[in-house]
Amino acid sequence: TFANPLEVRAADPEVLFDGGVYYMYATSEAGRGFVVWTSRDLVTWRPRGLAFAKTAGGWGQRDFWAPSIVKAGGRYLLYYNAQPGDAPQGSARGHRICVAEADNPLGPFRDVAAPLFDPGSMAIDADIFVDEDGKGYLYYANGSIWVVPLDASLTKVVGEPVLCLEPKQVWEQKWNEAPHVIRHDKKYILFYSAPGYDMPEYSVAYAVADSPMGPWLKPHASPILSRTPLVSGPGHNAITTSPDGRELWMVYHTHQQLSGGDPRQIAIDRVRIVDDPSFGVRVEVDGPTTLLQTLPSGAVGPYGAKSDEFDGQTLDRARWSIVNERAGAWRLESGRLVVTTHNGDVWGARYDLKNLFLQTPPAGDFEIVTKINFRVQQNYDQVFLVIWQDHNNYVRLGNVYAGGRRWQMVRELGGRPEQTLVPNTIGDDVWMKITRRGRSYECAVSVDGKAWWPVGPPMAADFSEVQVGLGAASPGGGRKAKAAFEFFRYRPLPARGGGRLGEPSVPKP
Repeated sequence: TFANPLEVRAADPEVLFDGGVYYMYATSEAGRGFVVWTSRDLVTWRPRGLAFAKTAGGWGQRDFWAPSIVKAGGRYLLYYNAQPGDAPQGSARGHRICVAEADNPLGPFRDVAAPLFDPGSMAIDADIFVDEDGKGYLYYANGSIWVVPLDASLTKVVGEPVLCLEPKQVWEQKWNEAPHVIRHDKKYILFYSAPGYDMPEYSVAYAVADSPMGPWLKPHASPILSRTPLVSGPGHNAITTSPDGRELWMVYHTHQQLSGGDPRQIAIDRVRIVDDPSFGVRVEVDGPTTLLQTLPSGAVGPYGAKSDEFDGQTLDRARWSIVNERAGAWRLESGRLVVTTHNGDVWGARYDLKNLFLQTPPAGDFEIVTKINFRVQQNYDQVFLVIWQDHNNYVRLGNVYAGGRRWQMVRELGGRPEQTLVPNTIGDDVWMKITRRGRSYECAVSVDGKAWWPVGPPMAADFSEVQVGLGAASPGGGRKAKAAFEFFRYRPLPARGGGRLGEPSVPKP
C-alpha cells in the first residue's frame, strides 16, 4: 500500500516506462537542467542525477521547465522549455521549446535543436505525442494550447502551429497550459491544466478529438481533478500504465502547502477511460487522494522494515529509501551509517531536508531504536529517529541544540508542528527509541540501551501510512558535520489495544 503525496519534491512530471523501469523527468533543478528518477513500482523513486545539464555554450541558460520524453528507435528525445541568458529577468516571454537526445534514458542528453522553432511568442510545456502510424506531434502552451506536426526525425517542425484550446470556461480564468495527449481506441484525449500553477485552484481537465490536429472539444464545464480540503493545486499531469499494463495512472504535482505556490510534490492516482454516448469517451480519476490505497497492479511493494547493523558494503536499497537523496553526503563506513549534515529541515512550511532514510514497516505495533554519536553544538544541529507519513505529518525524537543540548520530541499534524524540549544530560553518544502502540507514540532515551528515560508524554496520531527511519541536519547554520549511526533496529510488538493505525479512537458505549 501507499498514500499520496510521494516523496519526490518536483513539478510538471513526465514518465517513461521502458524495460520494466519507470523514468520520471520533472521541473526540478530549474537553473541547471533536469533530474531523472527511477522506480519499479511507480511509488518509490530514486534520484539518479541530472539527465540533462546546461552547458556554457548552450542556448538555454535558465528556467528549465516541464520536460517531455519519447523513445524513438534506439534513442531518447527530451523536449523542454528554457530561456536564453539574455532574456529579461522576471519575464517568461523568452521561453522556447528545445530538443535534446541521448542513447540512455538516464542521459546525458545533448541538445540537437535548441530552440526547435520560434513561434514568435512564449512557448512552454512541451508534450510529444507519436501516433500509431509513426507521425509525431508537438503540443505546447502560451496561455492557449497549440500543436505543430514534426518530421520523421521528430526534431523539426512541419508547417505552422494550429490552435487546439483556449481558456473559455469560467474556472479556467485566462490560462490553459500543461498539454498531455494520449490515444484511446480511435479517440484522442488532450489533458490540460488551469488556471495557474501557483494557485490552490489549479486543476486538470481534458478535451477530445478524432484527430491529433483537432478540432478539440471540452466535454465538461469543470475539471476532473481539483483541490480538496487536504490537497492544493493538483495539476500538470502525465499518464502512464501500471507495471503489468492493466491500469492507467495519472502522475501529477500538488502544492506542499495548502496556500499554494512552490515547492511542489508528486502524487499518483488511478484513471479510467470509459465509453460515453455523447463524446465517445469519458475520463474518470480516483483523486486527488491522501488515504491509503493499493499499489499499482503488478507492482512488488517494498520489503518490510528490518534491523540494519550497517556492516555491509552497500545499503540494502530493497528496504531503505532515501528521501531527497544527496549521494555524496552519506556513506557506510566501519559498520556505521555516516551522514554529513546540511542546512535543511522539516518543520511547518519548511521542507528542504536531505537524506532522510526510511523503511516501511508492516501493520501493527513496533519499536525502533538507534545508537548515534554526534556532537550538537550550534542552533538546531540535530540527529533523530522518525515515524513518517509525509512532511506535514510525522513524529520525531531528536538530540538537538536549542539554546543548549536538548531532547526534542516533535509531532507535526497537518503542517502544524508541536514540540517538547527536555535537557539532555546524557551526552552526545546516545540511544534513542520510539514505540508505537495503536495510535500512541512514546519516545525514550538511554545511555546504554538498558535503562530508558521517557521524553515527554505519549502522543496520539492517526496516520494513513507510516515509514520509519532516521536523519541528521544542521538547519540553523548549515554546519557540515558527520553523524554516525551505529545501527537501526526494528522490533514488532504484540498488539495491545489502542486501535489500529489510521483508525480514530471511538469511545465504547
